[in-house]
Amino acid sequence: SRGSAGERTSVPGSGLGLYICRSIVEAHDGRIWIDSTVGEGTTVGVWLPHEPRTLRARDAGVLQSTV
Repeated sequence: SRGSAGERTSVPGSGLGLYICRSIVEAHDGRIWIDSTVGEGTTVGVWLPHEPRTLRARDAGVLQSTV
């Protein structure tokens, strides 16, 4: 849901939320973007590919070592 521009929280965040989202999205070969307008709000967009990506050599090594 969309909050009003006047809503504020008294509990500050750690600032890691978008960084974590970006890391997850990019790990899936997706894209994330932000559009922000002062006084109006922020929109965060995410695009993920429909087809599964092929395993990278690094990922394949991790899977083999944990099986």
